[in-house]
Amino acid sequence: MLLPAHLRSSSGRICSSSSSSSSSSSSSRMHALMRLPVHPVPDALEPPRAPFGFEFLLQQLPPSAVGFFTSLRQQQQQLPLQQQLQLLAAARDFLLQNSEALKDYGAVQPRLQQQLQQRYQMLLQKLDEEKQQILARQQQQQQQAQEEDPQAQQQQQQQQQLAEDEAPLGAHGIAARVSLQQLRAALGVGESLDAATAKLLLQQQQQQQQQQREPEPVRLKPPAVLLTLDDIYGRVYNPQVLKKQLVYYLETEGAPTCRRLLRLNKGVFGKHEALLLLRELQQQVEQQQKKLLLQQLQQLQQQTDAAMAVIFKQREQIQKHLEKQQQQQQEQQQQQQQQQQQQQSSRHRRGRSHIEELKFALQQLEKQQQLAEEKHRQQQQQLQQQAIAAASEAARVLYRGFREHGSFRPKPLNHWKHRRKVAPDSLAPYILGRAGSTAWERHQVTSAFAACVSGGHLFAACKILRLQTEGLTRNARFRLRKAAAKARQRRYTLPAYLKATPADSSSSSSGSSSSSSSRFFGSCSTADVTFLRKVYLSTVRRPRVHAKLAEVASHWQQQQQDLALQQQLDALRARRDAERAKWFAAKGIDLQLLQQHARQLQLQPKEAGNIQGFFSSKDFNLQQWLEETPPGLLRPYEQQQQQQQQEEEALQEIGEE
Repeated sequence: MLLPAHLRSSSGRICSSSSSSSSSSSSSRMHALMRLPVHPVPDALEPPRAPFGFEFLLQQLPPSAVGFFTSLRQQQQQLPLQQQLQLLAAARDFLLQNSEALKDYGAVQPRLQQQLQQRYQMLLQKLDEEKQQILARQQQQQQQAQEEDPQAQQQQQQQQQLAEDEAPLGAHGIAARVSLQQLRAALGVGESLDAATAKLLLQQQQQQQQQQREPEPVRLKPPAVLLTLDDIYGRVYNPQVLKKQLVYYLETEGAPTCRRLLRLNKGVFGKHEALLLLRELQQQVEQQQKKLLLQQLQQLQQQTDAAMAVIFKQREQIQKHLEKQQQQQQEQQQQQQQQQQQQQSSRHRRGRSHIEELKFALQQLEKQQQLAEEKHRQQQQQLQQQAIAAASEAARVLYRGFREHGSFRPKPLNHWKHRRKVAPDSLAPYILGRAGSTAWERHQVTSAFAACVSGGHLFAACKILRLQTEGLTRNARFRLRKAAAKARQRRYTLPAYLKATPADSSSSSSGSSSSSSSRFFGSCSTADVTFLRKVYLSTVRRPRVHAKLAEVASHWQQQQQDLALQQQLDALRARRDAERAKWFAAKGIDLQLLQQHARQLQLQPKEAGNIQGFFSSKDFNLQQWLEETPPGLLRPYEQQQQQQQQEEEALQEIGEE
């Protein structure tokens, strides 16, 4: 039976005391009580709180009002009073929940419980003090707004304006030495320049001169609500809250902040939840990039339209001017026909040169238009590529964040140990084709190799075998590969023949050379043949080339095995038949005659059924049949010799006649 945490120590002490009293040896020992540390241990002695401080605020307030980690210190000064009151109320509820949970937890160490209660009371007092200060500030603002009259406000405004005109515009740098009147006089703008614009101009100039020189002032004494969040703070354990933060900061700050958030709050999402959330965040990133890309494309289109409008306007003006010049030229030509030939030619030449300039300007505008369209197309493509790259980079950063979060298992560092093992069942005697290659490409490579082999270009064939081995097909071109394999025999026989001829003579002059050899080495010298031999040897030595050339044998392997098996079986049957015939001959039995009679009986099955009628006929003599020599037995040796002599004598008589 499991005991609660606050009773485990007491039960342990009871058991130890009972065991010590039962044994005499342990009665003399001193048992000291173990004192726990003052600070709470998270696993055993920490009270079961409600959600931690930051998580508690996120459940009650929007993320825009809460901020991200220490950004609360900067936002607290900028928030309105109403939101500050909301933060105070949320922190107060959080402290009250912790104190109630501490009471309901049970008997804890009194000292630890007193320390926690004192800290909670101190923080509650600070929250009340700050709340009273905020309320008093609100009342003062309301009273001031009610008491001030409009005339007094106008007078104050005039006085303030005069004071601002005469007073320096700032406290540092140039602004501390220049007033508004001096700046107006220096710029010569008059009263159109107000104090706010002047300060803004001086601030911009000062920022350009002094970039990153002075650090931003940090608040030294933060308010009580921030002290509460800093003192009582922990990781986010609620998946909904963490998802809310991720969605918000992905919109505002980007994927790196989400990755940092996931790294600092580990173990919240499981694998399935992380996959779904990662897909959702990636879709959100894609939507953001699409919106941004649409805005950029619209701006680019506007710029291109403006440039094209200028070009079109210039073209219209030039065309109008050209038409006007052409009309004037026609009128001048009609007038020049009545004048002298010299004046006619000079004026016509001047008008023609002006028209040519206008036409050249039109051509230049057309080129500018083409360049503008091409630039627009390139910029559009570049923006699309940048959007795709940004989306993929954000997705990669989010995936790394979830991997650091603990949802996904990281890749092993020792990749060489986790390399894919080759399954023996998946091995094949063929080389796989190149990834991404099509049937048309493989056909082109094979046809080029066939042309090289049939044309006798051994060097080109070796080059294709070296560089494009994977592109050659394996289920065809059997004769082609057979011809390529025969080149191994040729490279040993050809040099001996070529050494008998001069080095510069061609091998085709001799008729003793074979047609296949002359096709490959028809116009090669001894040095060329030696070089081709080296090329071929270095090509065939490569494992993948050797495997590609051996694919033919592996492709016809089953057929060759069946043929060899049949030949071996035929040889075995012939050997056994010879041994059987020899054994029967030693016993005096003619096995060949018996086999011949058996074949005849198989061919004539009807005659086999008449044997019974042969024995039962009237002409059958049993004694004579028994005295005759059986047809399957060999005759005695003497009878065989007599028969041979009779046959020889008959042959001699025939020869004499």
